[in-house]
Amino acid sequence: MSNKINFYEKQDKHIAKFNAKNSKNKSKSIELVNLILDENPMLKTILQTADNFEIVKKELRKWVLDYLKNHPPALDYYEGDERGRECYEKLEWKDFAAIRILDYLNNEGNEYEDKNLKDIDIISNPFKILWYAAKKDEIAGEPAFFKDMLYLFRQFSGRNIRELPSKEQIQKWMDRHPSGLDPEIIEIRKKNKKRIIKIFIKKMDDGDILRHKFKFEPGMSFKEKYDQMLEWWDTKTFHLQFASRTPERLNKLLGRQVDFETMDILFSAQDRGIPFFVNPYYLSLLNVDVPVKYINTDYAIKDYVFVSKSL
Repeated sequence: MSNKINFYEKQDKHIAKFNAKNSKNKSKSIELVNLILDENPMLKTILQTADNFEIVKKELRKWVLDYLKNHPPALDYYEGDERGRECYEKLEWKDFAAIRILDYLNNEGNEYEDKNLKDIDIISNPFKILWYAAKKDEIAGEPAFFKDMLYLFRQFSGRNIRELPSKEQIQKWMDRHPSGLDPEIIEIRKKNKKRIIKIFIKKMDDGDILRHKFKFEPGMSFKEKYDQMLEWWDTKTFHLQFASRTPERLNKLLGRQVDFETMDILFSAQDRGIPFFVNPYYLSLLNVDVPVKYINTDYAIKDYVFVSKSL
């Protein structure tokens, strides 16, 4: 029991510390808290009448579970029914909010390492923060947090309605952009793959690329070497061994079509010690010498490959 008390004391200190340091947006947060309470009388009653946080958690859980009991597929999904996907397909918009609230309750008080802040552990306590605001008038969260809570309970109460686009509208949006399943895109990528393989064959023949696991037998014809490369292409080891680790190799495999500004950024990144690693498969997805309508349609993939100037 003493460990539990010490844990909650640690949470309280964390909230108090936040409260002391973050008064700048306090008025906006208070405004949002009042809106949350005004729109959700049941939530207001739970938060303002509970004498301790354990009661808050108990009453919140009961409130949400009472709702789910009237929505069997949602309750089954939440409880991990083996018909997972079947239950998921039957979930309503309010059900998602209910499950999210329960997930918050299940993880209330857990500590997580913040990967963006070195050596900083973050305590998950959304409802304790909300309770502090409603019961003790202590604001321990940014306006963005309380806005998120506002919309969560608007979703749970049915105030916020989800409007799903029609299948036709989705198809219309998708048709604006080329797909990797489009015949022309498939042919472009086949052409890229062929170019990359030919370059690798020449470099291996010239002795520029030496790999213990990947080598041609003496006397092999070009076609035999090409077919061998196609077999290697389908193995993960090949893509690790033949990955481009320098801007020069990258530009060569892309038909020397990388613009000067991008190359300058890549060389600067290399000089600063930023690792560079792009496997042949990803390079085959980048546009090289394509029709005008396909220019710049590979931005999403380029963002994985090329280092930005800001980075």
